Amino acid sequence: MKNRLLPLGLILLLAALLAPVFRNFVREVIVIPLLYVFWIGRFIFEAIPQVWLWSACFAVFLMILGIGLLGKQKVKPKTLLPVEANEGRVLGWAKLIRRAEQDDYFKWRLAQHLQKVTLNAIAHHQGQSLKQTRQQLRQGKLDMPPELQAYFQASLQSLGHLPPPKRFFNTKTTTPLDLDPMQVVQFLEDLNSD
Repeated sequence: MKNRLLPLGLILLLAALLAPVFRNFVREVIVIPLLYVFWIGRFIFEAIPQVWLWSACFAVFLMILGIGLLGKQKVKPKTLLPVEANEGRVLGWAKLIRRAEQDDYFKWRLAQHLQKVTLNAIAHHQGQSLKQTRQQLRQGKLDMPPELQAYFQASLQSLGHLPPPKRFFNTKTTTPLDLDPMQVVQFLEDLNSD
């Protein structure tokens, strides 16, 4: 607040000091033209019949009142779309698999989900913690096929590590995330049969 008052105070002080010097200039250039404008405005205002003036004021008042009353229509409560009951894991997995067929992001998300399920199964099977199993995956020490190892390691990386899609030529670069999820399912079935 003080920062704003300081320049204003300096300007007023300067104006007070210079007022006697520029007295005639201010009177001739600023004060007299302003008085002429007010004088002409008063003549124009008095030339308008009072009935018209009051009618115009009343019309503006009614217009503002009408906009205020009619402009606010009743807000209808939003009807919520029926929410599906908790869709369950099977439906969630089905949606994820369907989306993964079309988009690399969903391939990555599917790989993350499958990686969690697989690591939980391996940790349970080997009787160790999930943290130890994930560490073994990062080090490449898990007993699994190399393509599954690459698939799960790709799911551990951020999405930015994926190669960008080729747009001009229809040559698609293959990534470890292009692995068929059925291979992971087969691995899990083989693991559980042991």
